[in-house]
Amino acid sequence: MASRLEQKSVASAGVIWSIPPETLSEILVRCLDAKTPRKRPKYASNSQAASAVELSSHNFPLYLTEISSWWRQVALSTPALWTSVQLSLTDRSAQQNSRILGLTDFWLKRGIKGKLEIDVACFFPFPYDSSGEAASLGHLVDRYSVDLRLICLTGLPDVVLQRIHQTLAHNSFDNVEEIELEASTLEVWSTRFDALETLPCLRKVCLGTQDTIHDTVLHDLKLLFLPWHQLTHFCVSNPTAPSICLDILRQCPQLEFVKLSLIAMSFKDAPSLTLPNLCRLQLYMFPAVFDPFLDTLHLPSLYDLNLSLSSLPPWNPLHSDFWRRHAAQLRQLALQTPAMPVPFSRVFHTMSQTSSLTLKTRMTPELLGRWCREAEPLLPALTHLDLQIIYPLDISLLNCVRMILAFLTERRNPPPRSTLDWLLSKPARLERVELHDATDYHMRSCELIGMDGSLAVAMEIEFDRIRALKTGGLDLQWEIDGKDILVSRDAPVGSEMDA
Repeated sequence: MASRLEQKSVASAGVIWSIPPETLSEILVRCLDAKTPRKRPKYASNSQAASAVELSSHNFPLYLTEISSWWRQVALSTPALWTSVQLSLTDRSAQQNSRILGLTDFWLKRGIKGKLEIDVACFFPFPYDSSGEAASLGHLVDRYSVDLRLICLTGLPDVVLQRIHQTLAHNSFDNVEEIELEASTLEVWSTRFDALETLPCLRKVCLGTQDTIHDTVLHDLKLLFLPWHQLTHFCVSNPTAPSICLDILRQCPQLEFVKLSLIAMSFKDAPSLTLPNLCRLQLYMFPAVFDPFLDTLHLPSLYDLNLSLSSLPPWNPLHSDFWRRHAAQLRQLALQTPAMPVPFSRVFHTMSQTSSLTLKTRMTPELLGRWCREAEPLLPALTHLDLQIIYPLDISLLNCVRMILAFLTERRNPPPRSTLDWLLSKPARLERVELHDATDYHMRSCELIGMDGSLAVAMEIEFDRIRALKTGGLDLQWEIDGKDILVSRDAPVGSEMDA
């Protein structure tokens, strides 16, 4: 006689197999939508790193076809499962790349026509004959040209991108809304690229190379013949001339997101430029052109600003007309700068609505302590914080940890106060904090190992308090050389670092 547990399992299985096909189809689609989307892969310098991005989540529809013949039938007849395909081609898979591209053909045949998305990342750490992949990938894009909505081809050898350029120029891509192309070198972008000019639905364009950004290698935007007037997103990774950037931006009234890198090249003051819809701006530039370029812009919808300054002299936002116009409306700010000539507290006074802050500048414990005392009243809306920290040899790690703990505790669980000032300010509760420790890993390990017994116990107590905040719901990471030192609850700090 079957046990109650076995009977219950059989009954549950019966319910699963009796689900109507249209209901099962909807469940499968919702499961696919619920999966965390894979990050667009970047160029990997070796096969092992490349294989790390070959996540199984994007093969989810294939797994559904292996459960049973009925599930296979339902999955294959559900177009929404097959609309987007993501593939990684590596040197290790070179013998199977044609087979992989054949799988893509099988996949896209079943997708929603006019909504297909193809995302192919190539990882080739050394030169090789890629003419076969170029032809296969070109034929694949040819075949589905009228039905593609998104084309993302990253880490491409130049020969592949040149083939894709020809494909784009000689086919009708009436439904393409987003295109992301990454070449091996800037050579491809140094010639006329007009394949995208006539695409009627194109809204988002991202162009880049695997090369490291150099001051002397310019991406001439005049060689791009894009439908500028209809673009909402535009990204270019290599440096461009500031004056040419402004000329291009004047042709883009619909822009909502821009990512550019500007070379250190002087240019005359330009007429002001208003982009009414631009809400997200990312710039990598040299301070010499920073203020002249930014002061030209008027962005009434801007809320997300990401600025990376590559060198000295330091930028003073309080002297910037752009900052005075836009600081009060910022909700997200990411700032990478070698130094700031004024105290952060004076800058924070101008950012009352900022809820997400990323600072990529090495903060010493002294500066971190200033954070603990000043950040609460000056950033009342702050909920997400990302900091890079470092401490010199003459500063105790224990004191550094205690200052961080004091700040986190204050903002995570604000204590009740009776003062009118607190009632009016009511700082927001921290939800996510990421600390990237730039201190030399070996130096920190030596300090932890060399602690006497009482200091080691005190250190572990402080870390336990920080972990308690993590347990209480704070999304908290403290990384040293890519390792989160708060992950383990049982191992002592010294052994964690030795591992």
